[in-house]
Amino acid sequence: MQRLQNRRLVHRHVVQWVRCQTQAQLAQLILPLLKIEEGKIYRQGRNSKTVSPPKHAAIKDYRAATGFECLVGYWYLEKQTDRFEELMNRSEILEYLESVLPESKNSFTTAA
Repeated sequence: MQRLQNRRLVHRHVVQWVRCQTQAQLAQLILPLLKIEEGKIYRQGRNSKTVSPPKHAAIKDYRAATGFECLVGYWYLEKQTDRFEELMNRSEILEYLESVLPESKNSFTTAA
């Protein structure tokens, strides 16, 4: 039973993290901190044509999230994952993530 509860908890956390609203807010928080090339990558992703509009999200959030995902992909492909970590470890980002996932602290327990 404990494992099932942990799976549900993990699923809830993952859904919160991958929601376009969460990613769009993260994009807005890091936008002023981006280098020129990173800003271009973000805008290119954000402005790309939307093939299928989201059903449960605003198109503005969906596009901002797409730009954020493009940035993450760019950092990964360019082997600049330390840049992603640097931005995600900033205090304002961590505060936002804690507000989105308030129960994340100590909520994952090991199953017996």
